[in-house]
Amino acid sequence: MLKSKAVYSGFIILLLVPEALWGQTLVASAQVNLQSPLEVSESSALNFGNIVNLSGSCHMQDDGELIASGGQTCSGTQVPAQFNINGDAGSSVDVFVGVNHSIPGLTFVPKLVGDETKNLVGGSASFQVVGTLNISSPTEGTYAVPYVVTVNYQ
Repeated sequence: MLKSKAVYSGFIILLLVPEALWGQTLVASAQVNLQSPLEVSESSALNFGNIVNLSGSCHMQDDGELIASGGQTCSGTQVPAQFNINGDAGSSVDVFVGVNHSIPGLTFVPKLVGDETKNLVGGSASFQVVGTLNISSPTEGTYAVPYVVTVNYQ
């Protein structure tokens, strides 16, 4: 008879333990805002025009004007690069430009004109890229020095 009393009193103690000690289950949710993919296009390529093949540099200012240094002469058509962005209207994006690699004798250091943050008014925005072309006696000819443009939603 004593054995049954011990089992019975253990059952009563179990009923008095708070539910929190037994464990709980909670259903949570992950939030997401799916956005349209960004589209970036180059409407005009950056062009430094004609540069004499001497060691030095040509710096394109924000307005497209070239300033030569180190004995350089910069002439001809000079055009900043123009890019267009399309995405979700009212969103903001961050724009970054960077060096991809240099060509022997030529190094281009790109510069974004204006703020890095662009607002997609009506779903679109535009920006320009200028920069500095450093010349160190490359072989004469026509070159396209690559650089990287990255655009991401905020």
